[in-house]
Amino acid sequence: ALEIRNRLNPSGLDAAESFHNIGEVLSQRGDLVTAEEFYRRALTIREKLAPRGLPLAESLHNLGTLAIKREDFTVARDLLERALDIYEQRAPGSLDVAFALNNLGTVAIANGDLLRARELKTRALELRQHHAPNSLAVAISLHDLGRLDASRGDLASAEKWTERALAIQQRLAPDGLAVAETLSTRAELAERAGELKKALALRSEALGLFRKLAPGSIAEASTLHQLGSLNRSAGQFATAE
Repeated sequence: ALEIRNRLNPSGLDAAESFHNIGEVLSQRGDLVTAEEFYRRALTIREKLAPRGLPLAESLHNLGTLAIKREDFTVARDLLERALDIYEQRAPGSLDVAFALNNLGTVAIANGDLLRARELKTRALELRQHHAPNSLAVAISLHDLGRLDASRGDLASAEKWTERALAIQQRLAPDGLAVAETLSTRAELAERAGELKKALALRSEALGLFRKLAPGSIAEASTLHQLGSLNRSAGQFATAE
């Protein structure tokens, strides 16, 4: 399809769509460098032919997401803010706005601006709840807010956010990695609150999922280490060894 479109109009919006789609496939495969090349080819065309269109916002947003993955947060913020500006003008209140807000919140966390991050991720959550109140996307936002409040020392609020996230995840994807990650967060909260028995149970449940879904991963190794530390703290030295 791309070859035909290039022959007909190599600088047209149809070619831009093909470039963008190829970029998405490459990104899913983990080839982020080549994905960015195709995204930028699409971006160049869209900036010229449809400078305020939703496809341009899509290109900007995907490039911003790639920048987050390579930890280039200044570039990510600029791209995502441009995308958000178009989304809010052309598709206010949409899930596209929610995704851009959520990713800008991630950038704010990386930059150490936790209050700004909480504001952005709360706005994203409100939109996601409006469109799909019990979706996995809502669970992601809830978990993110739980992590943020934990970072701010508000353990009670973090507990509520993550409890809601876990309930959705266990209902929709009970054997998913997201469940293991939320269990790990809740274990961390329990440990910080001095509830070692609860923390041990949560870490053990998370470990079971990591062993099943990501054997040999850093997450599994980290969970084993944390379980050892918890067992030592609880005085169960034989188990810890």
